[in-house]
Amino acid sequence: MMRIVWFCVLLGSTACASHSAKLPKYYVLSAKPSSMAEAATNVIENGPSKAFIRTVTVPDYIDRSNIVLQLTENELYYSTGNLWAEPLPDGVARALSSNSNRLISVSSGVSAGLPQVDIVIDYFHIVDGHSVILSGGVTITSPSQEQQVIQLDYAFEEPLLESGYANGVRQMSVLVDKLAQLVSTAVAEL
Repeated sequence: MMRIVWFCVLLGSTACASHSAKLPKYYVLSAKPSSMAEAATNVIENGPSKAFIRTVTVPDYIDRSNIVLQLTENELYYSTGNLWAEPLPDGVARALSSNSNRLISVSSGVSAGLPQVDIVIDYFHIVDGHSVILSGGVTITSPSQEQQVIQLDYAFEEPLLESGYANGVRQMSVLVDKLAQLVSTAVAEL
């Protein structure tokens, strides 16, 4: 009889332990594989000029796998259960190249003779229950002898349509789309 009691106690404690350990969820900014984006870029004949994304720089507070949630004006929360699937600078570069026929990411290895794009992100996170924000600056340098330089500041915000990290990341992807459009338009003017 005592063995049955101990067996039930042991079984109940392992069942509780297995329910409390949740696996983290991983997110990407671009749902389109980069090989598809590069193939689409290569298919366009007589298309717009291209530019090479040389760097994407992010501040230390978001240069981590945890997705950041701003709780109050000065308080940030780092989610332990909702994580980026890749380093954020790589994910932004991949999403930019996936969302624009003009931008080529570092992973493509093609840069000779193309304008160079350097992106600095100052803020890129979810504002609890409210919106997502993306702001910073872009520098585009032409490959010509004159070294024409375009400098742009940007600040985008999208409302959260639903709660939850999946929706927040979806809205963050919308902001990266807006950044891709801004950079592509500037590249076309070089």
